[in-house]
Amino acid sequence: MAARALKTGDSGADVKALQQALNQRAESRFYPPLATDSTVGPATMRAFQALGWALGLTERTLSAPEISVGAQRLIASPEQRKPGELARARQRGPALHAHTIAFDGAPTFWGLAKPLLLAREHSWDGQLVSSDRRKGVAERFGKKSQATLFDCAQRKIATGQCPADCGGDCAPANPPGASSHELRSDANGFPGPVGRQLKWFELGLDVSDSDGLISVLDQLGYKAHRTYPNSIPEHHHVNFTASPGPVLPDFGPASHPAHPATAHALSGHATAAAATGAVTLTGTDVSFNQPSVDWAKVKAAGHDFAMSRCTDGLHSPDPKFGKARWKGMKDAGLVRGAYHIGRPQTGRDPKDEVTEFLDRLTAVGGLHDGDLLPILDIEAFGSIGAPLTAQQTVLWVRDWVAEMKRRIGRHPIIYTGVFWRETMNNPPNNFGCPLWLAAYVKKKDLPPCIPKAWHEQGITIWQYSETGSCPGIAGDADLNRFTGPRARFDLLRM
Repeated sequence: MAARALKTGDSGADVKALQQALNQRAESRFYPPLATDSTVGPATMRAFQALGWALGLTERTLSAPEISVGAQRLIASPEQRKPGELARARQRGPALHAHTIAFDGAPTFWGLAKPLLLAREHSWDGQLVSSDRRKGVAERFGKKSQATLFDCAQRKIATGQCPADCGGDCAPANPPGASSHELRSDANGFPGPVGRQLKWFELGLDVSDSDGLISVLDQLGYKAHRTYPNSIPEHHHVNFTASPGPVLPDFGPASHPAHPATAHALSGHATAAAATGAVTLTGTDVSFNQPSVDWAKVKAAGHDFAMSRCTDGLHSPDPKFGKARWKGMKDAGLVRGAYHIGRPQTGRDPKDEVTEFLDRLTAVGGLHDGDLLPILDIEAFGSIGAPLTAQQTVLWVRDWVAEMKRRIGRHPIIYTGVFWRETMNNPPNNFGCPLWLAAYVKKKDLPPCIPKAWHEQGITIWQYSETGSCPGIAGDADLNRFTGPRARFDLLRM
């Protein structure tokens, strides 16, 4: 538990705990991860200010020279936030894309940091060198504004050498008010007139390995280009040509009801997909109840992913989960996943269930790159001893998730629904896990089914039927749907 306010330069175990908590909050909000070096430096302070703003902390708390004990506790346990903080978080959520944060130390909009972070997770190994140069913004991050860079360039022209106080930053620069780094048109890379206000996503990005970045962004479905393709000195300059979308999901109870994508967020509607870069992917999940599956027919029917039950509690592996089923899903071209049915009960260490689950996966071939993250199916109690209380069940899930994170380095997916909302009393902490929601309702009735813990992030996969029909599977089949940017689906994969 936090015991002291933290300021720049402080170090220790409590600083590392704060950095780890910030990284937990960062993961679902597409904020660049911190190095947990146990020292409060500029990056830690900026992460606190940005993530604290997203969580609804007051401006007074965020602008203080120290990170108070209370603020540290809220970062570690956001479920303790009060109604006012939750209201501010909901209000700020739709505006996160235009909030300036540091990426590689360079200020840029949060909405642009998200695709850059995803590009890095998909093999881009370049750096953001410069982006937001608006006067008063750049200086807050220890960078030079467009006005300062232009002044340095002009002084070099006048004197023939770069002034010492410019630190070598004397490359040619557009005058202030005529650069995409200030969201202004130069009437060259963008249509004029000079100084015309640009859209937020047209903010200039100077990067290393611009070729690699543009290639990966294209694979992820983003639209970006080299703004000055015939200029060797400006080879590093990249601009998005279409909005990369919001930072947080734009569907679910916390989304803005008037957002044009909301009505189609789970429908696969072609118009919405074209407007938001969304894709709709479908899949099925099976257990011993489906003893024979023709995975090639499942794939030929248009499905993209499949999940199979692996284990149930302890010492109860699914008898149909073996090498043939695990390999068959992948050979058919499906993104495959395995789930474990958790059995919270007295005397049962959740770590033991994690171990047996992972051991069983290893025995059939193991998790490979591209597989879905391990899945915890939490929808019932175990059968040993007295039933756990709701709070004890929450702690059991927390420990299962923590052990899985320790073992594979990623948060698992949680599959749940009414059990979480009602039996577990709708706890507000999702422990950093994405949600696979079971809710057999019409789309319009879906929002109330989303547990409180995922109101902000929304769902990822929706199991919308348990009595569907799927070629390759005899009898009733579970049917699932994902709708959103392809990059968001890829975040569910190893």
